[in-house]
Parts: sequence; C-alpha cells; structure tokens
Amino acid sequence: MDPSQRSRGWGILGPLERGKYLFGDWASTGMAAFCIGVYPLTHDKEILAIPRTQFDVGLHDVEAMLDRESLREGWEPNTLVGIADVELHGEPAPWDTRNALREACRPWKDMGLEPQVAFELEFYLLEPGDDGDWQPVSIPGHRVYGTGMAVDPSGTIDDVVNAALTCGFPVESWCSEYDNAA
Repeated sequence: MDPSQRSRGWGILGPLERGKYLFGDWASTGMAAFCIGVYPLTHDKEILAIPRTQFDVGLHDVEAMLDRESLREGWEPNTLVGIADVELHGEPAPWDTRNALREACRPWKDMGLEPQVAFELEFYLLEPGDDGDWQPVSIPGHRVYGTGMAVDPSGTIDDVVNAALTCGFPVESWCSEYDNAA
C-alpha cells in the first residue's frame, strides 16, 4: 500500500459502520483504535445500556485490525477501503459481527459444509411531489423483474451498480420487484 494514500479501515458492527482515515505509517500498521463507547451509541446519540461497552468499563479503546485481503479501491479519490476485525483485550470483541458470523458458521464447517453468505439491497426510489413531500417515482405501472429506464427513469440504480462495480463488489443482478417504486 502506498503510504501517501489514505486507507479507511471499516469495522462493520451491528447496523452501524465505524471508520477512520489512516495516513502514512498508520495505514501500514493496519490497526486503528476506537473508543468502546461508540458502539452502544444510536443514530439519535442515545447510549444503550450494554454491559462492557460504556462507562462500566471506563470507555477504553478497542482495536480494529484491518483484514488486508478485504482492501479495495474506494469511492473517494486516493482511498482504499477495508474491513476490520474488532478486538477487545486481544480477543475478538463479542459484538463484532464478523466474529459473530464466524461463530454462526462454525457448526456447518465442523460438518464439512461451506456456508455461503451474500447481501441484498432493497430500497424505494422516491422523487419530490408537487406538495414538496417525497413520493414513489412516477412510472407507468409496476414491473416485476423490470429493468432499465422503465423502472429507473433517473438512472439511480445504474449509478449505484456502477459505483459497486468500481469498488470491486461482485454484482449478480438488479431488477425491480412488485412495487412501482422499483
């Protein structure tokens, strides 16, 4: 990794991402420290009472250890993006979703099976209505498994797919489902 490039190590924890830009020598270490107190913090800045993640333990740091095999070109110039494993006192953090997934897959692996994991994005395309409120995009009608301008007149989905491909994500397909908002 070029030390002049910044890299962002991501630890995906529950529904919230946590990240930092790392520069120069810091990026080469592949480790970033995060205050443990950010993990029980909600979008509304409410701190949930989750034992071992806040004031009851003194708000110490946890370490995010970058998985170098996950590094990809980012969507921002001169930025690499990677995923991290979060450690607490040198052990996998109990709320680290990557660790939770490994533990959930272990029984299948012990039986000689290889679990397959993927993600699916679902969302509604909206546009401003005459009254200023948001409404589903205006298309002639629903199109189950529709594609192209017939279901995405603004090209938003193409933009999302192209950004994902640029970042190295494998994309199987995209299509609309039943609702008229794609």
